Amino acid sequence: MTYFCSRTINTDYTTSVTLDSWTITRTHSDPGEGIVEAAIREAKEETGLDVEFDRIICIRQAHGGILNQSDVFFVCLLHLSPAYKEGLAKGGEVQLVPQEEEIADIKWMTLEDLWQGSPLYQEMNNSMMRVAYSAMKENDSDSNGATDGSKTDEGEQCGLIAKTLPLGWRPGSQTIYLSKL
Repeated sequence: MTYFCSRTINTDYTTSVTLDSWTITRTHSDPGEGIVEAAIREAKEETGLDVEFDRIICIRQAHGGILNQSDVFFVCLLHLSPAYKEGLAKGGEVQLVPQEEEIADIKWMTLEDLWQGSPLYQEMNNSMMRVAYSAMKENDSDSNGATDGSKTDEGEQCGLIAKTLPLGWRPGSQTIYLSKL
């Protein structure tokens, strides 16, 4: 399993190009846009890929950033849309199409190489690896019906899924993020 990663440019903060490092695709959500929609939109904009949301892997919060604002960062597990599966099954590759205004370079990377050597992101990387490997097991066992992928072999939680519900007391919807347990 691989992630798409990018070196970003033209951002409001120190870029990964300046730091000579790689990062996962990331975004700010648009007004009224939820986490699921923002993740799917940004993957399409920055890579040209059609993806489906699976779950939130982890959440990072930091304070004192640009303009002394707090920042909440959601790492989400996305899957390629089914349209890509036939080509991959035949040994094809999925091409990445970088958004020229924001992406300096883009490539597929292994989980092990993602943020290697960065103490700041080591815990997030470990969480991503646990969930990704669990999801791979889930996909492998789907044909056998053996597991739902919500837990690792050690029984620990593997991410949050999104569930959109009506508000009930007025028009509109709300999204809750919950474990698959």
